[in-house]
Amino acid sequence: MARLGNRTIHKALRTLGACLAPNRQIEILLIGGAAGVLIGALPAAWTTADVDLIDVHAAKDRDALLDAAAVVGGQLSLPNDWLNDWSGLYSWTLPDGWQDRRCHIGRFGELVVYAASRLDLIAMKFMAHRPGDLEHLERMTVGIDDLSFVRSYLDRKAKRYQEGRNSEKARQIEMARQYVDAWEAQS
Repeated sequence: MARLGNRTIHKALRTLGACLAPNRQIEILLIGGAAGVLIGALPAAWTTADVDLIDVHAAKDRDALLDAAAVVGGQLSLPNDWLNDWSGLYSWTLPDGWQDRRCHIGRFGELVVYAASRLDLIAMKFMAHRPGDLEHLERMTVGIDDLSFVRSYLDRKAKRYQEGRNSEKARQIEMARQYVDAWEAQS
């Protein structure tokens, strides 16, 4: 399996931007390990299996973007799904105000790339609380102010996604609270 580092991700994004139709700007938001590497929240030498796309500014451009990404994957010997939107199922976990905190990665031809901010990545990684996310959090040197942001984030999400109609999300939020509590106890 190909591992994507900072240089490879930038090269793939440049190549992708060059493949897009002219005069049709597409703006995207990245999350996950690739976003962490691109904004410097994870070590520059860190690699990831893919680039997680969570938001395409104009939803109608999604298919054209992913089709072009598959072509780029072939050109650069990357998996066809090196750029994917599987994390879109978790768009509900984006913290309020993420648009104001997002980090501009660059403009690659017609492709404008943003990544979630360090704080937003930390909050989303606590929410996901998978082993890889916990490893990322260790590398991101989560501090007391970060935990305060995450607690406020979880409080807002808990009000929005309560037991009943949103039982699965409510359980995920409660589990994230437990991870934050354990994290703080270890600090």
